[in-house]
Amino acid sequence: MKTKPWRRVGRSRILSENHGRSLGSQEFINLRSGALEEFSFFYCKVNSVIVLPITTDKKIVIIRQFRHATEEVFVELPGGNKNKNETSVDAANRELLEETGFRSKKTIELKTKKVWVDPSAYKNFYIPCLATGCYKISEPKLDATECMETMAIPINEWLEMIHDGLITDCKTLAVTLLALPYIGIEIKK
Repeated sequence: MKTKPWRRVGRSRILSENHGRSLGSQEFINLRSGALEEFSFFYCKVNSVIVLPITTDKKIVIIRQFRHATEEVFVELPGGNKNKNETSVDAANRELLEETGFRSKKTIELKTKKVWVDPSAYKNFYIPCLATGCYKISEPKLDATECMETMAIPINEWLEMIHDGLITDCKTLAVTLLALPYIGIEIKK
């Protein structure tokens, strides 16, 4: 049987909301059995950007921050929610400056326009961006709930950290992989 979308039944229900994030529920018709199935999902009111920033001396600008769901500190790429009527590139530049104090000479949206973190349970996506020619102009200007440190790591060291299993954030892994051809690193087929 060819895979097809399941038919949604009714409207989704919001079960809980907090800090702009929601837990929802939606019913679908199972195409194999015909049964009514209920699925839960998370979503935010806006989509986000993730940016891989590369400095003028070929280092990746990263952040370390505590993540509440895992109760661990993660090494990640900067990013955050888009503001209303803001382009992805503008959001990437704003988040880069706010979280790291770095500005880029050029920022682009990568070819893959959306990165879904977990499409079975999370309705939002991230827009992957690449910022090149980055240079520090200020100290970070963090939101009240943000507590992070900024580091700049040589590209080869960054890739070693990924291969050694030290980077486990899927959006950071995906954006790094998508950016490699743009920064002259070929993936062998």
